[in-house]
Amino acid sequence: MIAVLLALTSAHAVSYNAIGLCGETLSVEVTDATPGGYFTFMIGSGPGADAIPFGACAGTDTTLNVLTNSRVVRADDTGAFAMEWAMPEEFCGLSVAVLDMSTCGVSNVDVLGDPDLPVPDLFPGDLAILGMNADGDDDFAWVTTVDIPAGLTVYFTDSGVYADGSLRDTEGTAEWFVEADVRAGTVFTASELGLAGSLAIASSGDQVIAYVGERGAPMGYVAALHSDGDGWAADASSSNDSALPPGLEDGFTAIAVTPEADNLLWVGDGRKLTRDELLTYIHDVENWVTDNSDAYDMSAIEDGPVSELGPDVFVFGDLQVIDGADVTCSSVENTDTYTQCNDLLADGLYFPNGITCGPEWSDINSSYSDIAGFCSSLTGSEAMEVYYECDFSQDRATWYDGVWSTAMDNGFTRHVRCYYP
Repeated sequence: MIAVLLALTSAHAVSYNAIGLCGETLSVEVTDATPGGYFTFMIGSGPGADAIPFGACAGTDTTLNVLTNSRVVRADDTGAFAMEWAMPEEFCGLSVAVLDMSTCGVSNVDVLGDPDLPVPDLFPGDLAILGMNADGDDDFAWVTTVDIPAGLTVYFTDSGVYADGSLRDTEGTAEWFVEADVRAGTVFTASELGLAGSLAIASSGDQVIAYVGERGAPMGYVAALHSDGDGWAADASSSNDSALPPGLEDGFTAIAVTPEADNLLWVGDGRKLTRDELLTYIHDVENWVTDNSDAYDMSAIEDGPVSELGPDVFVFGDLQVIDGADVTCSSVENTDTYTQCNDLLADGLYFPNGITCGPEWSDINSSYSDIAGFCSSLTGSEAMEVYYECDFSQDRATWYDGVWSTAMDNGFTRHVRCYYP
């Protein structure tokens, strides 16, 4: 167990608390940040004296070594933020601190757990259940919300979960072995894939729960759909009920649809939503239909609105991995015509400039980095607009044909707007 408490010594004292095992889901809480302001989790290889290299907090001592920003987040109106964070293996053993981007206050440094502990392959919300049939073929469907590499195994079960988080492994299990890389927004049905094993979804109430780890022994729960008329139970006591799987959040990464129904189907439109927006939309009971007589055709989902989330439609979120780089946005703007990342950083660096100190919006592609090609790789269109500024000469992130590098420039690209075809 690790308990990390980080408190600023500056006048505005933001605090950071993360509790949990390295390699499992951590409960992360930030308090006393600037209300409605942005802050970032900073990661380093250990204690040090690296300074913030650019922006309003340039020169601030982070007390970290080999500094990178892992995620830019906005605090709520009370200056708080909370999330369940499944720590990637590469973060275990590194040092972390929090930077309040409004006050430039930095918290103390702590180390994230034991790097030798195992970590799950997928995390809560990396896929979402879109429907299940108790009548007819016992089919069910799901959508990926992140890119999933080949070689992973995901288990689906209609067994419930006990209060202690273990699986009541008395019912069916279906195994999905991911044979080829899968893009975010891809919809699958159990009947289409012909999974190893099967479920016998009960018409008197049941669930479909996705997890990773070993068959019958989850390392981490990923998604859940439940319907028995009573919502999530305190404990699993029969083949019809289940406690909310640990690490999942009802209304965001899990859903209990009431009253009980034999057949359930999500009927929302997922086009041009961020991952978090999509998860909230999917797990809202207002966007589901039910039937107690006729099973739904799960394959129809693949041709429906959610399929538009697939490879042809990209939207910026707070954090995404693009061609191996962590690309963060302080905020995003997504419309029917474009997706926009504000304060775009690739592994902590802005794109270069090479056009104008402005500051101003421009549709001219920099000669220092192919931002038009970058947009095209995401949206399928080279049409773009970027916001150019200048400060002082320093490393910038460059992108050409899917390959990242760096170059020195006294200008930078703050915002990137990529248009759809």
